[in-house]
Amino acid sequence: MKKLLFLSIFLIIGLFSYAQTRFQATHLNLKMYNDTTQQMSEWMGWKQTDIIITVSDTVINIYSNYEQKYLPIGDKNMMHFKDGYTIQFDALDVNTSRCSIELVHWNRGIDQIYIRWSNVQLAYQMKKL
Repeated sequence: MKKLLFLSIFLIIGLFSYAQTRFQATHLNLKMYNDTTQQMSEWMGWKQTDIIITVSDTVINIYSNYEQKYLPIGDKNMMHFKDGYTIQFDALDVNTSRCSIELVHWNRGIDQIYIRWSNVQLAYQMKKL
């Protein structure tokens, strides 16, 4: 009976930990659309930050100074490459604006999330908690 209880608790904890992954963003980068050149700017450079990001199949929350919540829509595309993999999908932000999200996992232990709209791109460098 104790084994069954232990196994049940282990499975429930495993399911909850799979359902939501927590990250600590350590750096932030930004790119903006320039109306004059009609092109995206270069990345502005990594700036240190300390933000919690949670990722699940149904929502991505970024706990920064302003509300960032993204609801995945459509299919998720996974692509493996030599040093890791990416997962790309479309999402809706809190203003119901459509954006594109790319989660990047590097085998050397680095994770990144890119959030792209037509006029702004955000990138966070993260470590798994």
